[in-house]
Amino acid sequence: MILKILILDDNKEESEKTKCLCEKILITCNIKYQIYLANSGNVYQHSLKNIDLMIMETKFDAIDGFELAKALRRRFPEIQLCFMTNDKDRTDQGYSVHALHYLYKSSQNDYLVSNLRTILYENYFIYSGFKDKRVSIYPIHYYEIYYVEYIDRHSRLHMRGRRDQNTTYSLHYWIKKLESTWFVQTYRSYIVNLLWVKQYDRKEKMITMSNGDKIPVSLMYRNHFESSYYKLKEMFAKKQGNYENTCYSFLSCCKHYFPLALDESITLAQKHNCPN
Repeated sequence: MILKILILDDNKEESEKTKCLCEKILITCNIKYQIYLANSGNVYQHSLKNIDLMIMETKFDAIDGFELAKALRRRFPEIQLCFMTNDKDRTDQGYSVHALHYLYKSSQNDYLVSNLRTILYENYFIYSGFKDKRVSIYPIHYYEIYYVEYIDRHSRLHMRGRRDQNTTYSLHYWIKKLESTWFVQTYRSYIVNLLWVKQYDRKEKMITMSNGDKIPVSLMYRNHFESSYYKLKEMFAKKQGNYENTCYSFLSCCKHYFPLALDESITLAQKHNCPN
């Protein structure tokens, strides 16, 4: 999965600064990305239908930034939009075009990095997934999968908000495909998404998923599952205060999943001479 970002700003120096901030955050949390720079004169020359996130200024020399945003929104409604500007007088107009956020360039660096990091995380998780016509004609996002079950020589993806998907792939295939995500194997025929684990009963060796399904935990996989599960709970405890009330609220989880401290982002940006 590659997160594709377009930075739209007529000021080249400001564009490079925003690009630098994004790159350091993305590199630190190991997110693959492509960043493109554009200005109000050449924005339509880019393949905008492939852009996941647009970070744009509101002030341009030849056009009103909000009018440009409305035009872009009409043609490409699927693009996530974030304003990054020093124009503090028109915040309401930003949200009128359904912008994710309205960031001020003049903000303190730690505040700016923190909010930008959250936006990048959310967009990465929203679009992170895969396309495979042997599974579904539609893209599948990792966060949509509750768990994978192997039964009768077929694997079944139990899905959130959509029909379960039956596939001819082996469980080993899914183990390899999902090993770099937040899925762990709990039994010889199950892989679960830790973000959707609602409760774990160690005595009964049973997991309750947020959709109510019960998944067994075998002795062979228990240590690895518990290590991953409690590590994630610890992250939530530090960031959110209550794992059970937030772990299966997707957008709440994705902001806090990575164990990346804010000062690490700032230190890394400084180390790589990110413009102040």
